[in-house]
Amino acid sequence: GLNDRAISHICDQARENQSLVKLNLAGNKLTDLGAASVAGLLEVHDELRELSVHWNKFTEVGGLKILRAFANNETLKLFDISYNKIGGIKNSGIAQEFAKIFENHQSLVHLDISF
Repeated sequence: GLNDRAISHICDQARENQSLVKLNLAGNKLTDLGAASVAGLLEVHDELRELSVHWNKFTEVGGLKILRAFANNETLKLFDISYNKIGGIKNSGIAQEFAKIFENHQSLVHLDISF
């Protein structure tokens, strides 16, 4: 799989490609550094509809970065962050970010947070 550095480059290039509507970064063993790159992409990309980042190695820190960026992104309709370790710390803010997502994303049709 790709490492955090490769994902950083991919996300940097994807920022310039507004025709990109689906991005699957699953199974790349990305850490919280990779999560920061994904979050940066979500903050600026206006056309992304589907994002899959399952089967990586995000912790609560990386998960929060992605979820905060997602909470402010109005175009994502499918989001899969399953099989990451984002829910282990009590009071980490993960539940609050999901609440914001549910409140702000009436067009969300698929969310996978299973583990």
